Formats: sequence, C-alpha cells, structure tokens
Amino acid sequence: MRIEQIMNKLKGLFFLILFVLTNTSYSLQDSVVAIVNDKVILQSDLDERMKEVKPQSLSRIEFTKIKNKILDQLIEESLLDQASSRMGIRISDIDLQNRLKLIARKSGFDCAPAQRCS
Repeated sequence: MRIEQIMNKLKGLFFLILFVLTNTSYSLQDSVVAIVNDKVILQSDLDERMKEVKPQSLSRIEFTKIKNKILDQLIEESLLDQASSRMGIRISDIDLQNRLKLIARKSGFDCAPAQRCS
C-alpha cells in the first residue's frame, strides 16, 4: 500500500514537471535578426543591448525606433569588424583603453571614478 502511494505521488510530480516544462516561454533556439555579409546578428545580441532600455516609459513607436537604432549600431559594428579583419587591422584591449584615456584627457572628460586616467 505504501509503495502505491509513493508511485502516485511520483506520477503526480512527473506530470507537474512535464506541464511546467511544456508551458514555459523560454526557447533554446536563438533567431537571426540580421545577416551582414557572412556574419549573423542574433536576437540574443539585440536583447543584450536592449537591457538598458525601459519599455514602460516609452511609447511603442519610441521603443521601436530605439530598437532599430540599436540594431543599426550592431550592423555597423559588424561591418567595421569585418572591414578591419580584411585589412589586417588589429588593436589590443590595452591599446584601445590607452587611446580612449588620451582622447578623454584631451577633451576634458574625467575617467570613471573606479578607473584611473594615468
């Protein structure tokens, strides 16, 4: 009798888990939102950039405009990356940081409080 109760509880738990898994809106697939030459821009890339946007404070039109602008930026970055690769242009992270610090100093901007501009 006790084994039957355990089996019934396990069946119930199994169906509950199955129900939850089939009704979740999460997807393991990522869709392509743009193709730039031989590179793709995924929905997850766009979503990552859109994390900063607060849709509650925007109209639907404003939100769409911002989303399109961010997608345009991703496309432009991909084009620049592809062009620099074709030309053999490479820059290290350290070189980039140093150049940005130099530009910031020349422009009169302060570096972030957590960073030193030295």
